[in-house]
Amino acid sequence: MPVGRPRKDGERYPSGQLKRPSTVEQIEQAERQRADAEKLVVLSQPHRRGEQSQLAGSALGRFILRYKLRYECYDAAEQWATIKRKWLSAMGAKLGIKVHGTGADIPLELVNSWRDQDYEGQQAMLRYGGPGGLLSVTWMAFDDFEFAPGADPMAAQRALLALAVHLGKVSPQVLSGIQPIARRR
Repeated sequence: MPVGRPRKDGERYPSGQLKRPSTVEQIEQAERQRADAEKLVVLSQPHRRGEQSQLAGSALGRFILRYKLRYECYDAAEQWATIKRKWLSAMGAKLGIKVHGTGADIPLELVNSWRDQDYEGQQAMLRYGGPGGLLSVTWMAFDDFEFAPGADPMAAQRALLALAVHLGKVSPQVLSGIQPIARRR
């Protein structure tokens, strides 16, 4: 049984070295084959299940795809999660991601602005999605965990829509037929 890495396919010189493509057409064909092989590996990952969309790479994106929500909902949740990470990082919270800098060079007004934006986004989600919707969106967008079994997907969808409206990604008219769940304080 041979030991080591499998031998690459292709035409070889008498010395055993692999022949490289010489024409532009051969180079383009080799690049296409390499890209197709990479795409095949990506699409065979269990969390994608053949889905070609870039959204399938995150828990939030898979939720958006599963329930056929607007892309703006994904964009709004990612924007909110980024603001939340910035604020928590500036406050010295230990996050699972590598953030450079100490936070000392960030003006306090900017840190307070991030805190306020995080709070306002949470309040918008809480108002239309309730605590379950807020928790589900936080779970998926901030922590990148799969949608929790037993959680209410409608609450998460309402929270995502409310966040998208709050951040100006979609028109407020999308919430016209939805009654708020919790009163804003």
